[in-house]
Amino acid sequence: MKLAEIQAELPRGDFPWISEYLVRPDGEVDKVVLDYPAFRALLEEHEDRAMARAMEEVASETPIARDEALRQLEGD
Repeated sequence: MKLAEIQAELPRGDFPWISEYLVRPDGEVDKVVLDYPAFRALLEEHEDRAMARAMEEVASETPIARDEALRQLEGD
């Protein structure tokens, strides 16, 4: 994707944590550079969403005791 296309989709005012774009000689954007605190925040958000999905997947399961869970794991 060309830089102008990305900048139209991601206006700088809406995404201030993008510090720069790395563009290949053919004009295609190869990488986006983020400030480290923004990277950490995005990573934490991703991890939180993954945890929420995992919790949703098992929400209907019946809880079991720790010892029973360990017995089941050892039996596999």
